[in-house]
Amino acid sequence: MYEYIGIDISKASLQIHLGTFNEDIEAENSLKGLKQLYAKVKKRYGKSVEVVWIYEPTGSYSTLVKRFCAQHAILCYIIKPSQSAAFAKTIKNRNKSDVVDARMLYQIHKIAPSEEIAIPHYDAKLETLQNYLRYYKTVMKERVVKTNQLEAALNREDELFIIRKLRVKIKALKAEEKEIITTMLELIKANKAYEEHFSAITSLKGIGTISGLVLFDLFMRYGDASSKEIVAFCGLDPIEVSSGSSLKRKSRISKQGSRLVRSTLFMPTLIAINHNPHMQMFYNRLKEKGKQSTVAQIAVMRKMVVIAFSLFKNREIYDTNRFLKLDEKRVA
Repeated sequence: MYEYIGIDISKASLQIHLGTFNEDIEAENSLKGLKQLYAKVKKRYGKSVEVVWIYEPTGSYSTLVKRFCAQHAILCYIIKPSQSAAFAKTIKNRNKSDVVDARMLYQIHKIAPSEEIAIPHYDAKLETLQNYLRYYKTVMKERVVKTNQLEAALNREDELFIIRKLRVKIKALKAEEKEIITTMLELIKANKAYEEHFSAITSLKGIGTISGLVLFDLFMRYGDASSKEIVAFCGLDPIEVSSGSSLKRKSRISKQGSRLVRSTLFMPTLIAINHNPHMQMFYNRLKEKGKQSTVAQIAVMRKMVVIAFSLFKNREIYDTNRFLKLDEKRVA
């Protein structure tokens, strides 16, 4: 039998509810705070009792908790925010505070599937790659801002000092981007499994180094997802807005997933439409059915994500002819 505790994670602190003792405690969201919490839980429940930590993943704020649990072999039930929100409505939880959330998370143990209670998987090398990718995104955004500033300065004919400084910064940022990409590729090359996954993704004509790295990160995070779910994580899932006979709008993509994936795949999609016979045929078929160019391009992007995900999972190199034949069978 397990005992359970609910943990609400915020930037600086952890609010914990010890269900068996109906006790609320607080700890720092730091390594020191986690060590203190771990020691207190062991003392309260006894060393022979397996205590399951229930929490929501909250991006970078929950990374330390996940790593600590993996390193100390702590059983966890990591629940999706959408599931916890639905559960809160079910139990008519109208209040919202860290203490209330921790208590609610504890109560989720009543519906937690036993097969989903496990020690979190932590991959130090993967986290290093993800850290580099996050930093790359920051540098890229800064370069885009400086590039726009330079364009505006040139149009206004600003002082040469300003223009020269902007050009120097842009050049330095480009060099930094290149260095980060080289480092990430070296990390992938040093791991056979990573290299096979990455080679499979980039074998799809149109997917280059940067888009391959972005998709690699996404697929490594959600390797157990279905094709439909991975499309949703990219924000490429279609949604329809309709209500009775008074409200009816055109279908559009949700844009609820990764903006980085969508922006990174924009140019690869256009390249694939022009140079990949498989994607070219799919795009032309949509155009013949009267689809607008943007709608057809998004459909191609969605298809590329699904195929790349399949190649990733199977560590399989893309074969244009095989996928063309599969599409022809579906159409027939």
